[in-house]
Amino acid sequence: MLPFGQSRRPPSPRATLLIAAVAFAVGCGFGLDALRFELHSVPTTGTVVSRDIRTYTVQFLIDGRPIQFESAMPSARGSGRSRIAIGRRVPVRYDPLSPEHARVAGVNLWFFPLSMMFVGATAAIGALQRARQQGGWAADADLRS
Repeated sequence: MLPFGQSRRPPSPRATLLIAAVAFAVGCGFGLDALRFELHSVPTTGTVVSRDIRTYTVQFLIDGRPIQFESAMPSARGSGRSRIAIGRRVPVRYDPLSPEHARVAGVNLWFFPLSMMFVGATAAIGALQRARQQGGWAADADLRS
């Protein structure tokens, strides 16, 4: 623990840039998965058939056969948790080759990838600006010695 009034030296721009690159890459990976699912899935409508504190179960029909899957409840208060009532119809996307692989369509599919990409890009911009203010990458190496 540092004495009162002293603060830690912030991470080097190189370390920040590395963390930013990892966050951006994770966002891109999840984004590609979401895009692949979006392009190859089929839209339909499902019905919420049950719910508990953390999840709700959606059912939809494919050729008269019922398919069910679980989806996580929105975590934030006021984010739609109360609107997910049993009997409510929701938009669904499913893989036609494996209908059990289904998701509730909408913003939730893209929230995590876009958030990670935004965090990564913002941190990278901050690291690059800080490196420029400190005199470039050579100055970063001088700080470590």
